[in-house]
Amino acid sequence: MRQKISFISTVYNEEKNIEKFLESIINQSKKPGEIIIVDGGSSDKTVAIINKVKKKTKIPFKLIIEKGANIAKGRNIAISKAKGEIILASDAGCIVNKDWIKETLKFFPKADVVAGNHKALVKNNFEFFQGQLTVNKVDRITRMSSRNISFKKKCWKKVKGYPEKCLTGEDTLFNLKLKKAGCKIEINPRKDVAWEMRPTLGKFFKQFYKYGQGDKIQGNIWKLKKNLIALLGFWAYVVLLITSPLLSWYLTIALAIFPVLLAKAKALKIFIKTKRVSSFWHVPILHLTRRIAYFLGATFG
Repeated sequence: MRQKISFISTVYNEEKNIEKFLESIINQSKKPGEIIIVDGGSSDKTVAIINKVKKKTKIPFKLIIEKGANIAKGRNIAISKAKGEIILASDAGCIVNKDWIKETLKFFPKADVVAGNHKALVKNNFEFFQGQLTVNKVDRITRMSSRNISFKKKCWKKVKGYPEKCLTGEDTLFNLKLKKAGCKIEINPRKDVAWEMRPTLGKFFKQFYKYGQGDKIQGNIWKLKKNLIALLGFWAYVVLLITSPLLSWYLTIALAIFPVLLAKAKALKIFIKTKRVSSFWHVPILHLTRRIAYFLGATFG
């Protein structure tokens, strides 16, 4: 089975986390037949660190440098070079449990695609509450992520690979195409992949702005009615808030308070779950930031 498995990933300027990520792959209890990494033209020490890690393993390891390649194009390049019948993928910024490959392979050959769950990798309360808001149980197609996915290479060929139009949103469209193509998808409930959270509010905003931008360019906004309704509702609210002083200042105040109350309700729900009092100041800020960032990205990105 070993020679039929290929691990692939796309990286770019990941010097802070690439070593931990790759070591979690080469130290798997079940080794992949090969590792293929595509670097999009990193300007930091990423390539040097990859080459250092490469020397630590006997697993066939190929590094491809493709300047300007976004994450989707990088994955497609790596998969096109892969010899394996089964492709396993994750992203830099993650750390993979040592039994990830072994547990994933249990779903094959009956499954065509295996979507795995993941958990937040945190260092403080700010990152902990990001995880509470952004890391969801993978229970439907739109929550599947290429941070933790594996599939038969023939399925990738069948849907003509990852769409390369944008930096984000590519895996959602890829997953929807896999389902439409009739590929049998299984969910691995194990949280074998830990995903690093953003260290600052600015980077958190940028993350969700790009998510919105990606969904817009890939057309995911129009494909997912829930997202479209939310986007239209957001801009209807903004217009009403701006024009409300012409009607009543009481209405303006009520409208301004409304999203704060919703955010506080979200904080209360997470407080009940986690018993952390700091949810009452971290969660509202994070919740409002991600919603605003996403809607701006989906509109102007």
